[in-house]
This record gives sequence, C-alpha cells and structure tokens, in this order.
Amino acid sequence: MSVLLTSVKKKDGKDGKTKRKSSSSSSLGSGGGSPPTSNSVTSVWYWKLNGVLTTLMYSRDTSEVWCNGYTLESTYRSDANYGNMTEFTIYLDDKGTSHHGQLLRDPTGSPVLYIDGFQIQKYNG
Repeated sequence: MSVLLTSVKKKDGKDGKTKRKSSSSSSLGSGGGSPPTSNSVTSVWYWKLNGVLTTLMYSRDTSEVWCNGYTLESTYRSDANYGNMTEFTIYLDDKGTSHHGQLLRDPTGSPVLYIDGFQIQKYNG
C-alpha cells in the first residue's frame, strides 16, 4: 500500500524560516475533493450518511478500515454463512449518533459493505 503526501512551502514573514505543511487523508468525504477509486488492494465507498459526505476505505493487505481519514476500530470474526466478517462503528457527530458497519466477502472474494443493514455500492469514480 502506498501513501501519497504532498508538501507546501510557506514563508513566515517574521523570521524568514520555511515552514512545511503536509496534507492528510482526513479531508476525504468532508468536501476535500473526490476520493480515490477502488483498486486491487483498496476498496472505496463514497456516499452521504445522515447528509454528510462519507468516504470509507478498506485495505485488503492490512484489513484496516478508514472513514473520512480516520482509522476505525474493527472486530474480525468468522461466520458460517459469510466467512470472515469485519465489523465496526461509524460516529459522524458529537451527539453520539452511531452507525453499525459490516464488511463481508461476495462469491468473488470482493468486500461488500453494509451500513445499518443496507448495502452501499463501491465507488468507481
């Protein structure tokens, strides 16, 4: 998995030193542009959840789940009907509103996302 960081140089008018600022993936889903498309290593979903643009990414290599740039705590378990299942919770606001998420495998081995029991289609650009 590769991570792309970009740098911008700024001049500080007071002491003339150069400052560096790097961007992070936390802007995904919050109006920071469109997310990357799914590929052989990372699956991406992009939709509105409670009116908030939401980007969820899943890495097949590391089994990590990110939502809007933040790593989510996830639980892995084996299910007799679905095989390996990844479960997590998404919190979008300070009010404590939560959404239950599951990643299951379809017959081709590709991950399928369910949020609160509803299937979310993969983002293809």
